[in-house]
Amino acid sequence: RRLENGSQLRYQSDRLHLDAWLNWETFIKKGDAKHEELVAGMTLDYLLVNQSKWQLKIPVQNLFYHHGGQVNSDLLEPRNTYTMWHKAIGLDAKYAMTSTQSLQFKTYFLHHQSTSIPQDLLFTKGTGLLSELAYQLKHLTIGIGYWKGHDFVSPRGDDIFQSVSQKTDLHYIDGILQPYYAGHTEPDRSLFLGKLSYKKELYPDLFVATEVNLFYQNSASQLEVDPENKVANLLDYNYSVKVRYSGLLK
Repeated sequence: RRLENGSQLRYQSDRLHLDAWLNWETFIKKGDAKHEELVAGMTLDYLLVNQSKWQLKIPVQNLFYHHGGQVNSDLLEPRNTYTMWHKAIGLDAKYAMTSTQSLQFKTYFLHHQSTSIPQDLLFTKGTGLLSELAYQLKHLTIGIGYWKGHDFVSPRGDDIFQSVSQKTDLHYIDGILQPYYAGHTEPDRSLFLGKLSYKKELYPDLFVATEVNLFYQNSASQLEVDPENKVANLLDYNYSVKVRYSGLLK
């Protein structure tokens, strides 16, 4: 496993689950060429209603990301110091239709702000709304969702939801290497989401899971370097197969 430097605090009761942590990803000394990076976060779930068929939770999330350089060398790397704060609060409702069927609805409101304009992220503040509805039948889950973001960026988030392109591919045009997607932004971004997953325990402590995710972009994307190439109504997907063993090796 990768070496991690930091601390973590976990607490769990009948109604409250808390996980708070600090990860110092990059430590620097005076004169270093690199930037220091540290991430601190907290997830909290409060069980508001717990009945035989209904369960209602209030999830709260916070993430602090610090990109520092107070003691690094300006001669070796330009200084770009900032701290970003991401926060989310939502509602998680689950209804048990039968012993093998359930319906779950989740919605989150997200907000981020930064002390200064991040060099690669461009926006100092933004918002997002994520809603998901899932139907579960035994080992099968079918879900749909919707994402709406405005000036939203996150250094530790999924690239597809952000308003600033994180794509680093370089392209050749007439033999000249160009950063085709560098600086591309979409201040208002919306996606329709789909999910199909199957999870099952094959043998004691041995689990298999397959998942397919769909992303339908109904907002328009248009690159400044190629204004004629306007992309809208784009469908994308990813899939995965996972095998997990959680028992003891004897």
